Amino acid sequence: MNRFAILFQFPDRCIISAVMVLMTITPADAGIHVRGENLAPVVSPADFAKQLRHLRGYGPPDVTMKGVPTPHRTQFLEKVRLLRANPQLTPDEQADLGGYLLYLKQVNPRIPAFEEAVQVLEPAARANPRHFALAANLGTAYQLTGKLDAAERLLQSAVDLAPEDKREMEELHLRLVQRRLRENLPRGAQPDLDLLFGRAAAPFRFVDQSGQWHYGKLAPVEVQKLPQQSPQTATKQIEQLLVWLPDDGRLHWQLAEWFMVIQQQPFALELYKDSVDTFRLSHPQLKQRRALVQEAMYWKSLKDRWGTSKPPEAWLAQSLGQSIAAAINSNSEPLQLMNIASALPPRKQASDLFAGGDNIGDVPEKPAKPFEIQPWHWALIALGVILAIAMLYWQFSEWYRTLSKPRRT
Repeated sequence: MNRFAILFQFPDRCIISAVMVLMTITPADAGIHVRGENLAPVVSPADFAKQLRHLRGYGPPDVTMKGVPTPHRTQFLEKVRLLRANPQLTPDEQADLGGYLLYLKQVNPRIPAFEEAVQVLEPAARANPRHFALAANLGTAYQLTGKLDAAERLLQSAVDLAPEDKREMEELHLRLVQRRLRENLPRGAQPDLDLLFGRAAAPFRFVDQSGQWHYGKLAPVEVQKLPQQSPQTATKQIEQLLVWLPDDGRLHWQLAEWFMVIQQQPFALELYKDSVDTFRLSHPQLKQRRALVQEAMYWKSLKDRWGTSKPPEAWLAQSLGQSIAAAINSNSEPLQLMNIASALPPRKQASDLFAGGDNIGDVPEKPAKPFEIQPWHWALIALGVILAIAMLYWQFSEWYRTLSKPRRT
């Protein structure tokens, strides 16, 4: 099967089934604990994309916000002010205060990001070593400040203290930190996808039966490594990690792969783009997959806009070349045409596909011939040279005449 064909074989009933399964999965709240706040991912992939922007909006305003904090940040700042006004906070309230500060990232510009949460949670956790929320929040704070060894220790305590319904997600968060702590990257190398599922000796990978990445297709042996052997469950767990860590670019890449698996290609493409453009990830595989999915989505859009009239087919034949023209002349089906077209080099931009005009049926004009010097051009050049020499001669003559005049005494 060619590299694009799989994107044209997703029946609507499969997408509906995937969404129905997602609606039945409700992972337990963990990671960052703030009582009274809904920190679980929403159901719809489209709504989750909005939720991610909402969570990132808790941070300090940047130039794109013109220095104006979002209403969500203002709300959390007020809650922090009220908690700090109470000199006798309970352990639960201290955990809440630390959780709010983690989402706000930075309140005092003189204190580095997330350090305010550490300053609140460290003494509270020392005074209450058996408090689950304090251990989980402090472990997350250590992770966000780059102290992965301390984060591993606190998150292990959180796993030990976690109620049964929260333990699985705490274990996944701990596994994320452990994998990153033990990464041994050569200098200049880009970090790969986090291997979060499966055994350490045989981790889950996004590959098909041939052992290659293939637009979200998974080999059965890889599916067996997933929690409940369910891609939908794994997707929701990665979404939950992103709810706690909304600025983690590698988790955005991870979720993009899972959205490809559950047939949510448009949202997967958004996450691929965010990983590269917003979070500046530059792993070659990430960039390659983003380009391939983007190209496939362009082809799918083109196929969806196809009708039965001849102009689109003629346009496609002229723009792609003789290899596909033969298939059109033989009355091939549109999917077969896509299969043939997929063997051609990918376009770099969508505009390349629609360069022929505003309508898909417009046949693009032939490109203009490159500029060539004609004989009459040389005549113009020679005339210009003669005029330039004449002007120089006249200028020097005037200059010499001025110098040769006798000076008056």
